[in-house]
Amino acid sequence: MKTDYKNYYKDHYKINFTEADIDSWNKWFDAQWRIISKKIVIKKNMKVLEIGPGFGGFYDRIKDVPGLKYTGLDLDPKIVSFTNKHFKTDVFKYDSIENLNTKDKFDLIVAFEVLEHIEAPGDVIDTVASLLKPKGVFCGSTPYPFTKNIVSDETHISVLHPQNWARLFRRAGFRKVTVEAMSFAPFAWRVHKKLNLRIPMYVKIKGFVSTTLIVATK
Repeated sequence: MKTDYKNYYKDHYKINFTEADIDSWNKWFDAQWRIISKKIVIKKNMKVLEIGPGFGGFYDRIKDVPGLKYTGLDLDPKIVSFTNKHFKTDVFKYDSIENLNTKDKFDLIVAFEVLEHIEAPGDVIDTVASLLKPKGVFCGSTPYPFTKNIVSDETHISVLHPQNWARLFRRAGFRKVTVEAMSFAPFAWRVHKKLNLRIPMYVKIKGFVSTTLIVATK
């Protein structure tokens, strides 16, 4: 039985789809973005695909790049409608990477805190490889397999060790794959984004965000 994400953001995060929700989400993403932005290059006229864009934090940071062609796929139609309305756009689509029907090839595919939700991650990584141009890049993050990161969300069905992710990407034909720790202290981002400093190791303590950054080049 496949997971139904049609009310995921409301049920899991208890949000009301307000501007305050977007502000809070962006503050949370900012700590990761400071690391991610050093690992990938966003150039003009790039084609970018995001799997699970949520509140559009990544899109918000790249949307003004000249000639950028961005598509975001999400399985919660309410978040799709909300982000399109907020950004006054139609780039967010109610669709899945598994069912995406396109002939486009992308320069960059990203998926932040998404891979752990995928029932057949190896198959999806194969699909990602097929959608990337030669020398295209995948960048994503996914929780470290501490028990706390598994039980925190019943839709976390593929919480794998970093080396398992690296093997799946190499098996899919990616020629260069790096995995590294991104951990952050709980709630520091609520005080000020500069307090949300990266801890370069996996932290088992409850409340700490402990995730793996994956960068793979085709």
